[in-house]
Amino acid sequence: MVNNGLDRLSRNLNPAGVSSSTRAIRRPKSGANGRRSIRNGRFEAPGLGAVEAWNEASHDAATGIVTYQTHYRIVESGRRYSASSDIRFTDRKPFTAMLDGAGLKVDKWLGDWNGAACGPASPEFIPVG
Repeated sequence: MVNNGLDRLSRNLNPAGVSSSTRAIRRPKSGANGRRSIRNGRFEAPGLGAVEAWNEASHDAATGIVTYQTHYRIVESGRRYSASSDIRFTDRKPFTAMLDGAGLKVDKWLGDWNGAACGPASPEFIPVG
């Protein structure tokens, strides 16, 4: 059932009604090859040394599914690790209906992580409440 995740979220909210895990709803924009690098970085990991990390995403417009891949490369050995996730993004209207159906109340919608109001040109929609 589509709403199982929302039902579970509704049951696991803290007493103030706020989830401890909030994620943006966003479709990545793809480049010429249909893939987009989202983030690049380097960090030190105990026992491994320097690690390079990056994410890539592609969006299948026909299904609405985004394939999100996370990659790590241990600099010293050159060894690589990757994980892939498929995420289905839903437009705001049906998403709101799913929230309502799960008994979740949205106090306000944000359009980005800086707290801007949500509007038609917003890059994201983030329910708060």
